[in-house]
Amino acid sequence: MYRFYFIILLLTISSANAFAQKTIDRATYERAVDYLNCELSKFYMLKEQGKYVQDEYIDYAITHPCNYENLMVFIQGKQPQLENNGFLAAYIEEFKGEYDIQASNSALYNKLVEVFEQEFFDNFEADEDFDNLKFQIKENYLKENLRVNEILTDDGITDTDEEGNNLWSWLKELNIAALLLIGVVLFFLYKLVRWMVKYLNTGAGKITHHSNDNLPIAPKVQDTSTESALTLNEKLGQTVNTSKVKTPAKTPLENEVQAVIEEHIEEEVIVARAVDNPIIEEETAAIHEDFSSTSPDEVVFYMPYPSIDGSFYDSASSEVEIPEESRFQFKLVNEKYALAIFEILSNDKIITDIFMDYEGTIKAVCDIEGGDEDLSTVLRPGIVEIITVRPGIVRKSSRHWRLKEKAVIRFEYE
Repeated sequence: MYRFYFIILLLTISSANAFAQKTIDRATYERAVDYLNCELSKFYMLKEQGKYVQDEYIDYAITHPCNYENLMVFIQGKQPQLENNGFLAAYIEEFKGEYDIQASNSALYNKLVEVFEQEFFDNFEADEDFDNLKFQIKENYLKENLRVNEILTDDGITDTDEEGNNLWSWLKELNIAALLLIGVVLFFLYKLVRWMVKYLNTGAGKITHHSNDNLPIAPKVQDTSTESALTLNEKLGQTVNTSKVKTPAKTPLENEVQAVIEEHIEEEVIVARAVDNPIIEEETAAIHEDFSSTSPDEVVFYMPYPSIDGSFYDSASSEVEIPEESRFQFKLVNEKYALAIFEILSNDKIITDIFMDYEGTIKAVCDIEGGDEDLSTVLRPGIVEIITVRPGIVRKSSRHWRLKEKAVIRFEYE
C-alpha cells in the first residue's frame, strides 16, 4: 500500500520538474551578466570620473566586445582612478557562478537585479539617470533575454515567472482539487486490480455451484491438552525447519561490489592515519630535493583557487591545464605519505584576479616575498609575471589536499 502512494508522489514530482524546465542556457545567462557589467561600468565611469573617461571606454568598446576580460584591460590601463570600477566589475562577474541548471529563469533574474541594491549605488538612488538606466537594464534587457514574464500590480512589478507551463501556478488556480480527484480514482483502480488478482488466484477456495454434499467435512476438534501441546510443538518444529533454509550464495557481481567497498574503507583508514602523523623535517627536505630534479614520470595535475582555509578539493583537480579553471600546478612527490608540492601559474587572468582580490584568491596558500604588510608596494599595476620562489606543500586527506606549508611568490613588473 505504501509503495503505491510513494509511486504517486514520484510521478507528481516528475511532473513538477517537467513543467518547470528552464528555457535559457549558461551562455545566454553569462551574456546577460556581461551586458549588466558593461552598462553599469559606463555609468559608474561617468559619475566618478566624468564624460571624458566614459567616451574613451565607448570608443574602446567599438573594437572590443563586451566581456569581463576586455573591460578589465581598459580599467587596469586607467589605474588608480578607476580602482572602484575594478571592484564593481569583479563583483558583478561573480554572478556568473550563480547559474544553476535547476533554478527557474525568474530566480536567475532576481539574483542579477540584486546588484542594484549594493553599496556601489547608494549615492545614486535619487539620480534620475540611474533610475532610467536601472529600468532599461532590468525591464528591457534582462527580462527579454532571460525570457521571464512580468506580473504587474498596482505597485509595479512585484514578481516574475518564466514562460511556459508552470505546475505551481496551475495548482494556485485551485486545480489541486482535480489532482486529488485523480489520486482517488487511481487508488480505487489499484484496489480493484488487487481484488481481481486475489480472486483469480484463490485455487481450491474459488466460489462454486456444487451442492452441500460436495463440501469437505470439518475435522473433529481434539479436547485434550496433550494433543494440543503436541500439535503446537509440531508446528513449531515445522517453523524451525522452514527457517533453516540456506542463504543463496552471492553472485560474482555482488562479490565484486563488496570487494570495492572494503578496499575503499581500507584506503580511508590508511589516509586518516597518515594525516594524524605530522611531517618531519627529513620529509620536508626530501620534498624540496625531489622538486629540484624533475622526473618525466612524476604525477602532475592542476587545481583552481583554494577554499578560505587553504585546502584544495581533490574532485576539482584535472590532469591537463584548463585555461578557464586551472590556477595552480601540483606535483606528487611522496606517494607513501600522499605529499605534493604546488606552484602558482602565471597568466593575465590570474594576475587580474590577484590584483582585484588578493585575499579571496591566493592569500590563504601563498606568501609574497618580502612580506605583504603594505600591499600597495608589492601589488601594483604593471605586473607581467608571477614567479614561484618556493613551492608550497600539501598532504592528501580524504577528499582534500590540506595545506602544510605556504608557497612564496614574487611579482615581475614591466
